[in-house]
Amino acid sequence: MAVELGNEKIVKMLLDHLANVNYENQLGITPLIHSILHRHERVVKLLLENGANVNSRNVFNNTPLIYAIRSGNARIVKLLLENGADVNTKDSFWNTPLMQAIETATKDHFDVVEELIHQNAIINAQGKNNRTALMIAAENGFIRMVKLLLKKNAKVTVKDNYNKTAL
Repeated sequence: MAVELGNEKIVKMLLDHLANVNYENQLGITPLIHSILHRHERVVKLLLENGANVNSRNVFNNTPLIYAIRSGNARIVKLLLENGADVNTKDSFWNTPLMQAIETATKDHFDVVEELIHQNAIINAQGKNNRTALMIAAENGFIRMVKLLLKKNAKVTVKDNYNKTAL
C-alpha cells in the first residue's frame, strides 16, 4: 500500500523492518512494479537501493523495465537501466523493450527510445512475427523514431513473417 501511495518514509520504515522488497502477489507483481505503475520515481530508487530485483518477471513475462517503458517515464527507464535492467530482454511475444517503447509511443516515448538506444538496445532485433523496431515505427508513422533508427543503422531490408519490409 505504501508503495502505491508513494509514501517514501513508510516504505523505508517497512524495509528497515525486513519487509520483503521482492514480494510477489499472485500475478507476480512486485513492489517495484507497483511503484513504476504509479510513477513514484523516488520509491523506485529506494526499492532498488534495497535490493529489488530489476529483472523479475511476472506471470505475463513482463519485467519492471517493460512497465516503465509503457508508462513513458524516461527517468525511471534510465534508473532501471543504470541498476542492471536487461535492455534486450524479450516479452511473451518476443518483443524487446525498444519495440515496446515504439508500439506504445506517445510524445514522451521518444526520450525512452533514445535512452534504450543509448544503453545498447539491439536495433535490428526481431520480435513477434519477425517484426523490427523500424517496421513498427514506420507502420505507425513515427517520423522522428524512423529517422533515429535509420541513423543508428536499422536495416531496411529485413522481412517479417508476411514478407513485408519497413517500406
